[in-house]
Amino acid sequence: MIVLSTKQKINNDLDKMWADAYEKHSMNNLQDAFYPDFYYHAKYYVNTYLNYYIPLKKGTELPKKDENIRLKIIYKTFEDNFTGKMKEFLLATFLYEEMLQAEYQKVLVDLFNSFKTSYPKSNFTPYLQPMVNEIIVYHNEVKKDFATEQKILANYDKVNSLDSLIGQFKDKTVFVDIWATWCGPCKQEFEYSKDLEKFLKAKGVEMLFISMDKDLADQTWREMIKYYKLSGSHIRTNNALQKDLINKLWGGKGYAIPRYLIIKDGKVVVNNALRPSDKEKLYTQIGKYL
Repeated sequence: MIVLSTKQKINNDLDKMWADAYEKHSMNNLQDAFYPDFYYHAKYYVNTYLNYYIPLKKGTELPKKDENIRLKIIYKTFEDNFTGKMKEFLLATFLYEEMLQAEYQKVLVDLFNSFKTSYPKSNFTPYLQPMVNEIIVYHNEVKKDFATEQKILANYDKVNSLDSLIGQFKDKTVFVDIWATWCGPCKQEFEYSKDLEKFLKAKGVEMLFISMDKDLADQTWREMIKYYKLSGSHIRTNNALQKDLINKLWGGKGYAIPRYLIIKDGKVVVNNALRPSDKEKLYTQIGKYL
């Protein structure tokens, strides 16, 4: 795979590298689709060669970073540069891979409808339709108001440290879920929220969700609280709080989520608790601090 720096000079050697990688080898050979990584090879061709390198070489404007525009551009580039069954396969795989991220972009519904118009009898449609239905349900759900059990902490953007955050929960036992809207494993754990919520309520334990999302994801953060029915208190980290969490929980070396904590009387008593999917084992772990 060719890795291109934005500062790298456009020259004949680089042109030859691209030509050897793509132009001398057909991208429309359907047999290649049977290779497990072919889709990612084709997507790299679309994203980096056609949508980045060629405009860079010509001195034309590069595609904008808006997520909806980005997805439309990638879809259209697949559409314009492949033919026959290969094009159908790549368009369907692109839609599937993007919807699998569970970010629920509305534009994917539009692109799917375009796909169905082009391929009304596609064998891929039954695999894509349930994912499209989920996006539609998502956008209907997020129009609703927050449930009474969903509370965004007041002045959350001014909370700069873990100590000041958990200090708001003195004399309480709290189970903490550190997550983000872009985190697939975090969202998979939400499947077990209903059972966890039932246990916590019965034992008088509070639930606190800490989102590591940036400001640009504020709307998505609020939407996903509603969609996943996340009962409890919610905060989205500012830069200072996120840095403090990274220093205290991950030794200042980046972070990995989901991550779970147990808080007792305003102090962290378990800094790497079990997951909601561990069910009874987690409930026993929490029970030690009641």
